[in-house]
Amino acid sequence: MTASQNEQLEAAAKIQYDSYKAIPVEERTNFHQVFIENYEATHGITEEVQLPVTDVQADDDSTESEATAFDPELVKTNPDLMELHTEKLAVQDKQGLKFKDPKYANFFSLWTTASSVSKQAPSKVSLEIATENKPDKKGVLQNNFGSYLADMLGLHCFSHIKSRAVLNKAVKEQQIQKPYATVCAMHLDISRNTAVEGDDDVKKGNTLVVHADAPKYEHNDKQHIARFKDILVSETVPTAKDPLTEQSHEVLGLRYQMTKWHSTNKAASEKLIEQLATICPESIEEETFKAWSGVLAIALMTSQELYQEMWDLMLAQCATHNIAKKVKLAAALKIIVPKYIQFLETTGVSKEKHLVNSGLLRQLLTTTGYEIAEMSKALEELELSMKENKAGLPLDKLQDTYANLPTDDNFNAYSNTLTK
Repeated sequence: MTASQNEQLEAAAKIQYDSYKAIPVEERTNFHQVFIENYEATHGITEEVQLPVTDVQADDDSTESEATAFDPELVKTNPDLMELHTEKLAVQDKQGLKFKDPKYANFFSLWTTASSVSKQAPSKVSLEIATENKPDKKGVLQNNFGSYLADMLGLHCFSHIKSRAVLNKAVKEQQIQKPYATVCAMHLDISRNTAVEGDDDVKKGNTLVVHADAPKYEHNDKQHIARFKDILVSETVPTAKDPLTEQSHEVLGLRYQMTKWHSTNKAASEKLIEQLATICPESIEEETFKAWSGVLAIALMTSQELYQEMWDLMLAQCATHNIAKKVKLAAALKIIVPKYIQFLETTGVSKEKHLVNSGLLRQLLTTTGYEIAEMSKALEELELSMKENKAGLPLDKLQDTYANLPTDDNFNAYSNTLTK
């Protein structure tokens, strides 16, 4: 073998070593680990042990600092994270992912980096697209753009799992091999909680659901931090070049940078998540804020401006906790009652003095994603107790409940979580 050929093989081995080394230790296969160890033994590489950075706040070790309330403005930013964020935005652009508002591009950049803390702050995001699902020649539903979108955003995570459902046997089998990997599903199949060997060892990460039709998942999942719709400039798969893959140098570069940053900042980011919990606003459910804290922590370590932008986005998406139960019910009734009245009119049933059976009402409300456990209490707040209306609830009084709904941002954020 010539010297030139030896050099080429050595260069290829170095690239392969760097790519495997970029994979988090807990996600490497036995093949990856053996290759790394053999390469390091051959080349005499000894890994430096770097202590975690814990100085998230100034004077972190002082007793006085421990007693001081957490102040996000005192958190030091990390230039490596800003460099990573800038590169992620450039890769998004290369993938043809153009957002109508830069805050959405920023969100997905930060959220995918936050896959590093999905063990501490797991979260779910859904993104509704206009591109319709269409059957292929075999009658199997497909959505080329949606599948492309889910995969391309997944490439910005430490690792991801492509799927047609949020949960099924194939997803679980991959989760066993890829701890805390982000599930990126183009919702085409119904989730099935099929048992697999090693079920108990599954370590779930974040979840991204791209959907055209309404997915069959739990609408009131408090880890569901954002529901986006109509945020993309275009829903077209770029055809000029082949799509990026896990082996593309752009993707390997992003994942290497994330791993390099995480190796020395794991403790700092985890502590920051704990500190953020102390400033959870009253309008946000604690569990939902915990799910958001991964994005907020990464944003805060990147720049104060990005942190404020993500904080505002969080409030717009999730600030619903302090809304009265009767108001939440009225918002859901505003969706189902007009449809019910239309049904009565179509079938020729008079709506005058019409009573709605409480069981039927419960079923109709469930279709909106309304938290049905609150219904009885909310009806009492509206002076429509089911105990006092055993024959049924007056249709006209159900109509009256949503005559004067609030128009503030918190209410609008809640209303947007309901299925219309």
